[in-house]
Amino acid sequence: GCAATHVVTAVAVPGIAGVHNICAYGDTMTINDTITTGLYTSSLATVTNLGGGLGRVTGGSPGMASVTYIVPSGCTASATFTVNPLPGPISGAGPVCVGGTETVTAASTGGVWSAGAGSVSVGSVSGIVSGVAAGTGMVSYTLTATGCRVDSMITVMTLPVAGVITGAGNVCGGGSITLTDTVAGGVWSSTGTMASVSGGVVHTLSAGVDTIAYTVTNMCGSMVANTVVTIDPVPDAGVITGRDSVCVGLEGTLNESVSGGTWSASNANAAIGSTGVLGGMVAGMDTVIYTVSNAWCSAYTTAVITVFGSGECPVLGNVEISKCESVKIWPNPSNDELHIENGAGSYLKIYNLLGQVSFDKLRMTTNQETISLKQLIPGAYLLKIVGANGEVWNFRVVKE
Repeated sequence: GCAATHVVTAVAVPGIAGVHNICAYGDTMTINDTITTGLYTSSLATVTNLGGGLGRVTGGSPGMASVTYIVPSGCTASATFTVNPLPGPISGAGPVCVGGTETVTAASTGGVWSAGAGSVSVGSVSGIVSGVAAGTGMVSYTLTATGCRVDSMITVMTLPVAGVITGAGNVCGGGSITLTDTVAGGVWSSTGTMASVSGGVVHTLSAGVDTIAYTVTNMCGSMVANTVVTIDPVPDAGVITGRDSVCVGLEGTLNESVSGGTWSASNANAAIGSTGVLGGMVAGMDTVIYTVSNAWCSAYTTAVITVFGSGECPVLGNVEISKCESVKIWPNPSNDELHIENGAGSYLKIYNLLGQVSFDKLRMTTNQETISLKQLIPGAYLLKIVGANGEVWNFRVVKE
C-alpha cells in the first residue's frame, strides 16, 4: 500500500505561424513561434534562424516539405507545406524594336503574362510583347493555381544612329579624299555618277556635285548620313611645242597651246622666262613645267629639255625638235639598238650633249633600218635625219 509521487510539468509548444505553400528554387516565407528560444529545422527547404522565434524558409526542389521548431525542453512543433514547381522556361524572348512586337511562349499552361514597368508591355493571354522604349524589360509567366512564375529579360532596340560624316567637301577632278564617320560599322555609297567611294575613300569620276551616303543598319532598320562633295574641274594644261634642246649660252622659244599658265624648270641646267624663252645654262637635261590654274585646281604638263655643251653646238642649227609622225623611231630609250622607219634615202647623224658627232651614216638604203647604240655611253643624244629632199627632222634619243 505504499506510494511515491513525482510532479511532471507539461510544456505546450504553440504551433508555428506563417506557414504556407511556396515556389521552388528561391521563393521564401517568414515563420514565427511565440516561444523565442527555439531553433528551426526543415526538409526539402532551407531554413534560416533569425532569432526571437523567427525563421526564414527558402524553397528548394518541388515536393512536400516540413519545418520543425525545437524549444530548449526538447519539445517540438511541426508544420508541413508544399514547394510548388516553377512554370517551364519562356521562349521567343529575343530583342524587339521600339514600336515592334514579338510573341513569347511558356512551356507550361494555366498561367497569365505580365510585364514590369518600363521598356515592354505584354498581352496577359496572347503573350504578344510590344517594345515601348529603348532599354531592357522583364516579362513574366505566372501559374494561376500556385502563383509561381518564371521571368525573362527582353532588350528593346531603336533605329541605329548614322553619325556625322567629316572630311573635305571639295576635291579636284581625278583626285581623291578620305571621309570618316563618327559611328563604326556602316556602308559607304555614292548616290550619283560623279564619284565612287570605298571604305570612305572618294574617287572622282567627273566634275560636278555628288552625294556620299553612309548607311548604318540593325534589326530595326537603317539610318543614313549624307554629305555633298563637289568635284571641281581641272584646267587643261595644254601641250608644249617648240624645241626640246638648246645649246649652252643660246636661247630658244617654247610655246603652249593654252594661255595664262606659268613656266618653270626643275633644275638649273636650263632657264625659262615667263614668255617661254628657253636658255641653256649647263650641259645636261632639265624638265620644263607649264602650270595652269583655275579658281579651284591646277594642272601641269612637262617637256624634257636637253642642254648641249657649247663645243660644237652650232652645227646643230636652230631647228626645233620634230613632231613628225611619218618618220618613226623606237625603242626610245634603248640600251642597244634603235629602229628607224620611213627614212629611205635619208642621212643620219647622232650628236652627244657637247654637239660632237657620235654616229654618222651617210645614207639609209631601205625604208627601215636598225642602228647599233652599243658604242655609245649612256645618256641623251640628238638624232638628226636629213631627208632625200632636204627636209630635216631632229629627235632626242636616250641610251640606257
